[in-house]
Amino acid sequence: MTQTEGRAQFLQAAKGRLAQITAPALSLLLRNRIAVLAQVERQDVETLMGKAPAAAPANRARRVQRSAPSSLAARLLACVLHQPELVKTEGMPEAEAVLPDEMALVAVADFVRHHDGMVNLAVILEHFRGQTEEPFIQEALRREFTAIESSPTDQLALLFQEGLARLNRMARTRTIDALLTRARAQALTGEEKQLLQELTMFRQGK
Repeated sequence: MTQTEGRAQFLQAAKGRLAQITAPALSLLLRNRIAVLAQVERQDVETLMGKAPAAAPANRARRVQRSAPSSLAARLLACVLHQPELVKTEGMPEAEAVLPDEMALVAVADFVRHHDGMVNLAVILEHFRGQTEEPFIQEALRREFTAIESSPTDQLALLFQEGLARLNRMARTRTIDALLTRARAQALTGEEKQLLQELTMFRQGK
């Protein structure tokens, strides 16, 4: 789409479609995509939709520098949001989630795994609207989705495999550390001792 007239027609048609979408995260995602397809600035799409673009703060550069790095769980969540079938082909996190973003990843993966029928981004967003996981889903979309979306399918699967393996290792290490800390304060139960032994042997590759 390079001609001005065709671009204008596309934007007008997109405006009608966007007006029907009430989910904020999905609306934001589609506005970004429309801006790319129409080869216009995101602010132009916002103006067309009657939404005033947010004013950039004077110290925006400093804020970007201070922004915390995206977590591994958020990156994996973005992979699942883009390609939900990864949950069924590559698996789910093995260890119990502790951190909030890990819990969101597990919740979304569990929903995808047990949902009857087709699952895509729109279905996931609608299911988790208003839920505790929604902020983490939106954050993954904002910070990771664009980069994930541009990855080839086979590369995305490899990225998910490696990230999932790393996340599982981190969770096992966290459990080992917690058990060792508890052992210094009190005697472990037989079940806890067995778990500690299994996790330690697994980490050592035995």
